[in-house]
Order: sequence, then C-alpha cells, then structure tokens
Amino acid sequence: MITGDGRKSWPPDAGQGLTAMRPCGRIAAKGPSKALGSVGSGQGPLDGTVILALRIGREPAQAHIFKHALARRADGPFAHCFEDRADTMATKAVTTHGPRACAVEVSPSEVDAGTELSLTCRVWCSHGCDLTGQSVSIRSQDATELASAELAEFDGETHIASALVLRAPLKEGVHVYRAVLATHEKDGVLHEGTSSEFSFMATAHAASVNVWGLPSAIAAGEHFRFKVGIKCSAGCKLTGRQLSIFDHEGAQVGAASLLDDVWAGTSALYFAEVEAQAPFVTGDYQWQVATPASDMSVPHAAGSCTFAVKVVSPSDHEVTVEAFDSEKQTPIKGAHVLLHPYRALTNEAGVAKLEVTKGTYKLFVSGFNYIAYENIIDVRGHVTVRAELTMEPEGQEDYR
Repeated sequence: MITGDGRKSWPPDAGQGLTAMRPCGRIAAKGPSKALGSVGSGQGPLDGTVILALRIGREPAQAHIFKHALARRADGPFAHCFEDRADTMATKAVTTHGPRACAVEVSPSEVDAGTELSLTCRVWCSHGCDLTGQSVSIRSQDATELASAELAEFDGETHIASALVLRAPLKEGVHVYRAVLATHEKDGVLHEGTSSEFSFMATAHAASVNVWGLPSAIAAGEHFRFKVGIKCSAGCKLTGRQLSIFDHEGAQVGAASLLDDVWAGTSALYFAEVEAQAPFVTGDYQWQVATPASDMSVPHAAGSCTFAVKVVSPSDHEVTVEAFDSEKQTPIKGAHVLLHPYRALTNEAGVAKLEVTKGTYKLFVSGFNYIAYENIIDVRGHVTVRAELTMEPEGQEDYR
C-alpha cells in the first residue's frame, strides 16, 4: 500500500528527463506498518505526463525503480501503465479508446427448449481500430461461459464472430445472456472491457397432429377405423404419447397411444390406429383429435386438429367400377374413383367396389397421365361400370 505521509521520500535524479521530484508517500507491507520503500512524483518529458517513482529498499544498492505513468493526452483520457525497470525512468504512454460496441444477432429468436440456436456478434470501435483476433465470450445469466470465438471477419464496418452455436435451456421463457469483451491492450491502445445483453425465447415443442385413412362416408352407427399421426417440432421420440378423440359435442369417443414406429417415408411421424363409432343420425360432423401437454424431461405443448366425419344412411347396393386403358385394354391400378360422397382406389385388377345408398350419382374415374372419365349412373341395385380411360397426349402435363 502507499501512504501519504511523505516520510523517507526518495526523489530520483531530475537529469533523467524529469523535473525535480517531490515526496508524496511511502510503501508499506500489508499488516503491521513496515516501510518497504518510498514514492516521489514529478513532471515527465512529455507534456502533461506525471511520473510516480517508487524505490524498493533503503540502500542505494537495493534500489529498484518502478514507474507509473499517467499520460494525459489530447486524444484520450488518463491511461495507466506499470513497468518493472531497473534504474530507469523511461515512460510508456497508453491511449484509451473506451469500450467497444457490440451487437448480437440470434437465430432463431424463438427456439424449441433444449435445441440449438446460432449467434453472430458484430463488434466495432468508434476510432476504427482493427479488432481482428480479439475474442467474444458468451455468458449465461449465472455468468457461466457457454461459448467463445475470435473476431475473424470484417465487413467494412464491423468485426464479426460467427458460427457461435448454443443449446437453449430446457426451461421455457425469455432468457437473457451477455456477450463479453475483455479489456484488451495492443500497440499502446487500450480497449476497456464491456458486455452487451441479448435475449431469446425458449418454447415448448409444438405437436403437429394429422388424420388419414378416414372413410369418405360412414353408415350411421357403424364402427370405423382411421390413423392419427403426431410429429414433434424438434423431432423428439413420441412413443407412448396419449391422444383422445372427441365428437361434435365434445364427448370422448376414442383414445390411443402412439406406437414405437414412425410412418414409412417420414423421419419422426409417430402414429396410432383409432377406432370409433359414427353418430346414428346422418349428416356432416366436425370431430377433434387432441394430445395433452407434457413436461416429463423436455416441455411439449398440447396439440390438436379437427376432421370431418360424413355420416350417411346404411348402404343399399354395391357399385363395381372397372378401370381400363382404352387403347391397350389393360387394367389401371391405383385409379381414383369418386361417387360422391364415396371414394375408392382400384386394385391390381383395376377394380374398385363401393357400398352406396340408392340414388343417382356422377361418377369420376381418374389416373396418372389419363384423361378423366365421367358418367352419370342411376343406382337401383347392384351396378357394374366399365370406365375406359384414354392416355393424355404426349407433352401434356397432368395437374390432377
């Protein structure tokens, strides 16, 4: 410590480029006051420079000089520099440019809890300094360092640290982090330490719910089956997740758990087959499938979707449709057959069977690269219709 009583002062020789030194204190060890040396001050060779000269020891042979230069410069505030130099009073001026500015871009600003987000840090000095090689440290709310990177790019205005990848916390909500720039001195220029806050939102994983395989028309009171699929926005495994089916009045009419397998051709669509019973009154209904939120280890939001249930009178007759290529006279597999509201696909033999109620229908049969077949049929009993489809002219695109 330095005390200001001025005892045992030791001004060095003014011939070393200094004005006459005046006593200003002494140096003592921590604990019981024991003088270790003394302090003198004087005017240095640079305008406005004040030199503090410290001597450690009492005898000339023990003299070891430190200097503390407070350089008052026209282009900046005071800067402090200590040098351990034996028997010399050479000065070193350091210019302070103050804190650097820092802006952080977060992508995405809303992210699924526990998943990755990327940061781009842009840093600049108001004096236009080259900041290449300086580092940026990313700190969490408890000051833990999560990542760091050097300023390696320059876009003409700012120095950039990119490719910073973080994993969002599992806790939902807004999280505030800091980009920290440590104090840095190079070539006589000092940049003070600074930090810049940035924030992002961690959200529960969304559930995308789909229904398929539903009969186009269901006889009143009949049991029917269909499939329900759920996909997590972050691709999480959803085996065993519960789902429920609710009818138009909000009553639960079915339930299931997702299987361990994903639907073929997808990466994370988990599914289940569900059975339900149609209402006893004909009509068009809106039903809903829903899955509740869960927070076992990773937060998952609830999900739902609505789907239409078409209820008709019990069927009276069977309509058989045979789809053939008009030129080759070969069966067409996978042709779409529509006898509204009834739908079906032809099998390998080009045949589709539909159970319908008595009435008059407009029949549509279509296939890939074929011109659609249309006909009006009157169903008063079992009916068989042969639909011959013509290939589209070469070069004509099929938009069906």
